[in-house]
Amino acid sequence: MGDYAKAEPIYQQALQIRKKKLPPDHPDTAAGLNNLASLYQAKGDYAKAEPLYQQALEICKKALGPEHTYTASSLSNLAGLYDEMGAYAKAEPLYQQALEIDQKVFGPESPSTAEILNNLGFLYAHTGDYAKAEPLLRQALQIFTKVFGPEHPDTATTLETLAFLKLEIGQIHEAKSLAQLNAKTRLAILSKILSFASEQQRLAYENKINPYRLFAVLNGSEVDLADAVLRYKGVVLDSLIEDRLVAEASKESQDRDLVGRLTADKRQLGQLQLQTPTTPLTKGSRTSRKKLTKSRASWPSTFPVSAVQGVLWV
Repeated sequence: MGDYAKAEPIYQQALQIRKKKLPPDHPDTAAGLNNLASLYQAKGDYAKAEPLYQQALEICKKALGPEHTYTASSLSNLAGLYDEMGAYAKAEPLYQQALEIDQKVFGPESPSTAEILNNLGFLYAHTGDYAKAEPLLRQALQIFTKVFGPEHPDTATTLETLAFLKLEIGQIHEAKSLAQLNAKTRLAILSKILSFASEQQRLAYENKINPYRLFAVLNGSEVDLADAVLRYKGVVLDSLIEDRLVAEASKESQDRDLVGRLTADKRQLGQLQLQTPTTPLTKGSRTSRKKLTKSRASWPSTFPVSAVQGVLWV
């Protein structure tokens, strides 16, 4: 988790092995270049990241063709770097090329397409071109909601971006409505993640979000801000209660198997809840999530987790 000093030599060694063992234009070499570039990008070392992303893109174009999905991913990676650097003129055509490939290969309603739409819309919002930004963000939101559901991190992120866009153009009422919807969505996501995810996943997710920043900049949202703070604290408290009850139940031999089932189900649900556009939620995944969520109905009513099921199982 952010230990770049340890990760860098590992990525470098892996890349050197691929260069030595594989042909110079092999896609696996491009993957190694992308991995090392993403590490440098995370460190803010853009000067090192840029040529690696460029090399990866050229390999993908040569080895796989200009319309391959890996080529689209490399285009998006380089565009994301330029976007982060504020080089929007360089990022825009790369995002557009990647979007064209993804729409052709995966279709107009794929999560990968939505991700690029979201990134391109965010870029236009950064440059103040709100007329271009809004329809792209709304299209991305529609896809994310359809594919992942209304209570997914990607859906919430796009909602938040739209709310900030509305705030920037002075449409305060709509910004507030989107902020309230985003807060409700974030709360539901947090509840599920605290219930279903591992401790590492919980911390990783909590480090990514700031649930109060929209209300903090919206005039007249003091009540909403206070309500959000109290509700978030309540969800965290419920999670602590659940953890304690499960720990106590695991001491009893008759409940040990049930605790094992709960832990396994929670782990699977955590993975499904945190799926990203690179791992779209398939029909089988949706069925698995429904089955796992419903499986708690078969637990005995005396099992301690039922004491907080009204809050945790939403």
